[in-house]
This record gives sequence, C-alpha cells and structure tokens, in this order.
Amino acid sequence: MNEKRLRAREEKEIDLIDLLIEIMLHWRGLIIAFIIGGILLGGYSFMQSYRAQQTAKAAAADAAEKQKLLNAELAAEVLPDSERLEKLSERADELKKELSDTSLANIETALSYYDQIEVLQDYLDTSVLMKADPYNLPYGNITFHISSDSEAAESIRLTYERIFSSADLFNYIKDKCGYGSEVNELISLYSSETNNDTDNSAMRVDCKAATVEDCQKMVDAIIDYVKAKSADLQKTLGYHMITVVDSAVSTSYNASVAQTKIDKEAAILSRNLSLAKLTDSFNETEKEYYLNRKESGIIKGLIDDKIEKKEKKIEPVEIPGLAVSKKKILIGVVLGVFVYAGILCVAYIFSQKIKDSDDFTVTFGTAQLGKLYGRREFKGFGKKLDKWLYSFKNRGRKVIDSDEAAGIIATNSALSAAKADIKKLGIICAGGVEDSTGSLIDKLKTAMKTENIDAKVLSQLLYSKDEAYSMKDLDAVVLVAAAGKSRYSEVWDAMEVIDNQKINILGGIMA
Repeated sequence: MNEKRLRAREEKEIDLIDLLIEIMLHWRGLIIAFIIGGILLGGYSFMQSYRAQQTAKAAAADAAEKQKLLNAELAAEVLPDSERLEKLSERADELKKELSDTSLANIETALSYYDQIEVLQDYLDTSVLMKADPYNLPYGNITFHISSDSEAAESIRLTYERIFSSADLFNYIKDKCGYGSEVNELISLYSSETNNDTDNSAMRVDCKAATVEDCQKMVDAIIDYVKAKSADLQKTLGYHMITVVDSAVSTSYNASVAQTKIDKEAAILSRNLSLAKLTDSFNETEKEYYLNRKESGIIKGLIDDKIEKKEKKIEPVEIPGLAVSKKKILIGVVLGVFVYAGILCVAYIFSQKIKDSDDFTVTFGTAQLGKLYGRREFKGFGKKLDKWLYSFKNRGRKVIDSDEAAGIIATNSALSAAKADIKKLGIICAGGVEDSTGSLIDKLKTAMKTENIDAKVLSQLLYSKDEAYSMKDLDAVVLVAAAGKSRYSEVWDAMEVIDNQKINILGGIMA
C-alpha cells in the first residue's frame, strides 16, 4: 500500500458542516431531548420544593409543639402573678370608688414620678457611658480622607455622612461589639466641606466605650464597615477612594459624660424628694391605692418580660409553597439538547460507516471516478423538512436524476478504463452497494461492454474464495462504496487484497 493511502488511512477528516447537518436531521430526537430535559430538571426542582416544604412543615410542627410546651410552662410561671394581678385589680376598682378626682390625680402624678425614676435609674445602670469612668473614659477617633476625580465629590462626601449616622452602621456595631440601642450616643461625626479645587474632603469619626478593648473593637468595626460599603458605592457614585489617614484609641476626661451622669443622678434625687413629699400627704386609702397600682405595674412588667423571653425562644417557621423553577427547566432544556447533540457527535465521529461527505481521493487515497449525491430517502412525519435539511449536503451542485447521474458516472469510468487499455475489469462492491445504487452497477457494466471491456462484479471478494480466485485475470478494478451502508474497513481490506495481487486500482465510485 503506497504512502498516500497509508496517510489517508491514518488521518480521518471530519466535515463540520456535514456533522451539523447530520445533527439537524435528528431534529425529532432533539425535540424529545428538549422536552425530556425540561421535564426532568423541572420535576427535580419540584421535588426539591416539595422536600423543602415537607421539611418546613416538620419544623413548623416541631416549633408548634415546642410553643405549646412553652405556653404551658409560661402559664404555670405567670399563673401566681396573674392571680395576684387580678386580685390587685379588683381591690383597685373598689378603692377607686372611694377616692376623689383630686386624689386620683395626685396618685397618677406619684406614679409618674415613680416611672421616671425607674427610667433614669435604668439608664444609669445599663448605659455604657454611665457605667464608664468619665475621668478616664476610653476614646477612639478615626480620620478618613475621601478623594475623587469626578464632579460628584460633594455628593460622595454627603453620602458618607449619611452612612456614619445610619441605622445600618449602628446595627453592624451592635452585632460586632454586643451593644444595645445606645450605639448612636457612642458615635460622633465631624466632617469638613469638599475642596472643589482638589475634589478632596476629610471626615473624622469619634467613638466612646466602657473599656479600651471595647473602644478598639468599635474602631475596627467602623473601618471594616466603611471598606465594605466603599466597594459597593463605587458602582453607584463613580470611582473614588476613601482611606484611613489616622486611627487611635486613648483615655481622657470627658466633661460632657460627667455632667450627664450628675444631671441624671440629680433628676433622680429631685423626683424621689417630690415623690416622698407627695406620698406623705396621702391618707390610708390613697396610700393603699397608690401601692396597689405600683405593685400592679411591677407584676405586669414581670409577666410581660416572661412572655417576651418565651416568644423569642421560638422563631416562626415560614412554609414555602410548591413551585417549579423556570431556571432549572431552561437549564434542563439546554442540557437535554446538548447531551443528545453530544451523543450524535460522538456517534458520527466514531462511526465505521462511510459518510456522505467522504470521497475516494481523500478517504482512501485513490482517484474518485464519480459520486452519486442525494441518495437518502425519507419517510413519515417531517420528511419535507428532512429533505430540505439534507439538500444542504448537496449545496452548490446541480440536481439531476439519479439514473442520469449513474449513466454519466458509468460512461466516465468506462472511458478511464479504455484509456488505460484495460480489457478485463473487476467491479468490487462493498456492503450495501446493491441496495443503494439503483441502476449504477448495470449501467457501469453496459458502458464497459460498449468499450469492449469485460466487467466482472465482485461483491463478496472478502468472503468468497471463488471470487478471490477469479481476480487472477483482471487488469484493474473499480471500487464502489455506498455512503451510510458500506464500512471503511471493508474498502480498506479489499484494497489490501487487491494490492497484494498487484492489480491496479483504477479508482472508486461513491454511491
């Protein structure tokens, strides 16, 4: 076998247009894959939704059971308080009937004093600043520099001013530092106006805390928050840069905090004196009614605290509805088509059958004497679309009758044989040729006879010893293969047998 044929056997070319058309000819399968992919992933998304719903229902049932137990515990806990509160309320109604409007007004004033004292004392007991030592108060400050090369420098500065006083920042510090609602009184902002010549501005943030460690933690939290926020604001405000010029934590005397503490203590003392003076003037009935109302308020507060604690323990569970994800359906559709097309590609590439795009010159390294185009027949639903798609394989070629084309190929082959002075010619047919070539073989024999060439058809060369033996008198052979029917291996094996017999291969015909 010569070098050209060896190279042709080792190198198999793939016609991408032919591959694409072959995939499109399987449009029925692609539609089915399209539907199946959408159904499968859509069903999968539905099952995910169903499982999520069942999980949520189980969690909701568990939460309801826990809530029921908590309610039972709560009822047992608050029952004595509730009974006590009910008795106090009944007694208060009885006493109220005995009191004048002036007495009732004085008692309400006394209760108001008592409530104010409780609020002020609670502030002193819980506030970070009030618990801190005003003569050695931890104090942190951060200086930010904002630079921008745009005309929006002033709006950028104002945006950051709003950020430093936003509830979002306060909530972030609460989470990071464990403070309560008093965060807003721990932070102060000092900002300079934007310099229009340089589009620069400076901002200083001060913060206070009970300890140096807490103050440093707050400084770090503010810097981290600003860095994260700056990355988001680049898209909306345009390019700008905010940098930390300086940050420090120290301790110092704070007159404002010291004065606030003195004022709160003085207010408590003043209200205590007013309350004592007022209650001393009460008669026995007024005192009993006042103490009754004060105790009722205390008990009601205890009950409310217990209820709030129990309610916080059980978070409500939201049960999602059943849904099918449109996104997953779309992914399933694309994936189904892609997988099916991939299978078709692999099947096309590794197929051992000769393809419509093959010819003898490229595929088998010998002359091509002719080729019949458009021999495939289609039946059933969509055959017109199949024919239209298949017609692209014959793009750029004139459409002629298959019998006429077979006659032209036969005549050209006979002339080539006559010019080569061949008297005895073998027509080697690969598998499936007789089913797909129509009258080509008969026309080929007739054309050879016209040129006084004895043509012998050998269709079982590889499988019949008689046909193999009959090759001894042949001058040359013509190979005939059918696209979609014959196998590459059959043609190559036949060519190897012919070469071993040192018989000339005139060329091949692709049917």
